[in-house]
Amino acid sequence: MLEANVRQLQTERQQAERQLDEVRKEIKSEKLEAAKTEAKAALVAKVGSLLGSGRLKELEADNRTLQGEVAARDESIELLQKQMERQQEEHSRQLVELQAKYRREMADKEAAHQEEVSFLKSIIQKAKKWFPLFQELVYMEKFCLKVGFNER
Repeated sequence: MLEANVRQLQTERQQAERQLDEVRKEIKSEKLEAAKTEAKAALVAKVGSLLGSGRLKELEADNRTLQGEVAARDESIELLQKQMERQQEEHSRQLVELQAKYRREMADKEAAHQEEVSFLKSIIQKAKKWFPLFQELVYMEKFCLKVGFNER
């Protein structure tokens, strides 16, 4: 169960990393598009001022609108990046907690196993003490099984 949780968390982390990479790629392309738009708007503004067209004002308004959209998108991307960072931190914290829980459980099981082995060894020692031929009978049983006798 713990291993399944760890695998699930690792899968979620990988998905979050892929999403972050995609968002970063989108940021780069959005910035390039914004730079192109600004350069085109500047060129149109110069040409328009030379020609004195009313289209220039429309283009400037469109440019401002586009710049606002780019700023809003940049803000949205930044929020997504922060959210992904929080998810990665949460994933890391959960992974550490699961690993610690697994280690504790394994240590508890090992301690219980050692206690049981110790108890069984003490019983064997008592049996040897009470029945001095006990160990020899165990060896004889093994020998009989090897040469072909059954347990009866």
